[in-house]
Amino acid sequence: MFARSGATVVGCDRNADGIEETRELAERDGYRVQLSVITDLTEPVAAKQWIDEAVNRNGRLDVLYNNAASVHFAPVEEMTPKL
Repeated sequence: MFARSGATVVGCDRNADGIEETRELAERDGYRVQLSVITDLTEPVAAKQWIDEAVNRNGRLDVLYNNAASVHFAPVEEMTPKL
């Protein structure tokens, strides 16, 4: 959806196969996705490194969409790394 809207998408996955699958799906539909390092977003340090890399590559971050790890609903100001 973001790539279709013209956004630069910087993705990641916990394994190389996942990164490759995402890249192939995006390119098949004509979209370019910048795929980053293999990372585990359940680890706060790894998540920060991935976000910092995205900002360094692109100058800024407009939207962060995390669909990794587990699902929890709470106002953002109440979220913690363990939530």
